[in-house]
Amino acid sequence: MNTLAKFTWVEFKLLARDMISIPLTLVIPLGLVVAFGLPDSSRRPDPGLGGLTAIDSVLPTLALTVAVAVLAFTVLPTYLTMYRERRLLRRLATTPVKPSTVLGAQLLINIGLVLVSLGLVLVVGMSALGMHLPRSVPWFLVSMVLGLAAVFSISLLIASVAKTARGGSGWGFLLFFPSMFFAGVYLPKEAMPDVLARIGDFTPLGAFRQTVQDAWLGERPEWLMLGFLAAVAAGCAAAAAKLFRWE
Repeated sequence: MNTLAKFTWVEFKLLARDMISIPLTLVIPLGLVVAFGLPDSSRRPDPGLGGLTAIDSVLPTLALTVAVAVLAFTVLPTYLTMYRERRLLRRLATTPVKPSTVLGAQLLINIGLVLVSLGLVLVVGMSALGMHLPRSVPWFLVSMVLGLAAVFSISLLIASVAKTARGGSGWGFLLFFPSMFFAGVYLPKEAMPDVLARIGDFTPLGAFRQTVQDAWLGERPEWLMLGFLAAVAAGCAAAAAKLFRWE
């Protein structure tokens, strides 16, 4: 087992002790799908959604977006900056562990939690609510990879430079609320002015949700949004690796 795998396993066992934030990350998205998916109206064509059903368009991507936002903007930055504040990272600096290993382990764990959340949504949604799998699996996978890389690279950048847990969580929450707004979590994009909706398409979380939703409906996501996600992922990941400080 290589260093990254070992370190990821250790970090996962530590994170698994959190009896609040991690369970909420899994329960809230599932609760949203169940709460809004139980009414029969969620399975009827909705003119406001272009004749689509909510259970096969906005609800699964809403749940996925919330899971990603909570983990990327609240959980990951807080944990890593807490390690720095408690000088745990300083101790790691005396070992062969590299910054890329620390950041990579956190990235793998949090993306794993996103996938678990997605799995729960699919199992319950398909078995009880009539949800279908994404109609374009290849584009769904492309959108997931680029979207998760983009959003979590921002999270890693915050965790790399914030000196305290309060600072990490502060920057995370500063991004959390506007990101959720522009991703259409608080107000559906269909109800937004066209200008605001288009701005949301070019925020990392908003582009993530839109490209995933397009793929879920069997459509090819917009190339410009996919390129935007790739650019954010590459830029922020490189900055995070360069700016990372042990203390």
